[in-house]
Amino acid sequence: MTPSSHQEQPPDSPVGDGRQQSASIDRYGVLEPLATDDAGFNTRPVPVTVWHVAAAGAGQSADGDAFDTVLAGMIVAAFARPDSTIVALGHDPALAGAAGAFGCDYRTVATAKELADLGYIAGRVALVVLPWPSGEPDGVFELAALQDMFAACRTLLARDGVTCVVLTADRFSDGYDQHGPQLVSAADDSDLNLIRHILAVTEPVAGSHRPPHATTAVSSADHVRSHIRKHVLLFVIGGRRG
Repeated sequence: MTPSSHQEQPPDSPVGDGRQQSASIDRYGVLEPLATDDAGFNTRPVPVTVWHVAAAGAGQSADGDAFDTVLAGMIVAAFARPDSTIVALGHDPALAGAAGAFGCDYRTVATAKELADLGYIAGRVALVVLPWPSGEPDGVFELAALQDMFAACRTLLARDGVTCVVLTADRFSDGYDQHGPQLVSAADDSDLNLIRHILAVTEPVAGSHRPPHATTAVSSADHVRSHIRKHVLLFVIGGRRG
């Protein structure tokens, strides 16, 4: 798998309990401007993809564990390979189940600093998953600490590997709005480039499977925003953008 082949896989994804879960991927999305300097004067476009995530089966809800299980399966199926290594910050049962179902070696660290202790698998990791915020003390949010975290991720990644930062959103707060700019800046400083912003939502968006025109993209994005459950930021080693 080359970086240019970082394409989302079909919606049926591996999950920990062996059940097939329903989900769909919008192949077309808007381009959001990404600031490439602290002042925000220079920008480059980053593709936005919408993932519709829902549990299959009558009476099943897309809330809570079901949503997390399907999303974890989609992430693993899209960005890992069988027999590859996945590293996660904190233990996530849904991600562990998806990794096992996909035949991956799943490893965890308790803190962001411990990523630097995995030098024995440097250059061999297909996927690093960072749920954010991590629940660690406030110091981990400082720019220098974030730069160290992403530098460790870069060291771990295979040349075509991916770092996914997963941020939670609800109607009260949005993790991307709170932490996204600082995370993107710190990753860029560590030669990890954001190549895609995935919006995991629980509601379909009418007409969103069509390439949006300039006048419809904004209204479609506004509708999606009200149903976002997770933001998934996809980073790859600089110069290898898909």
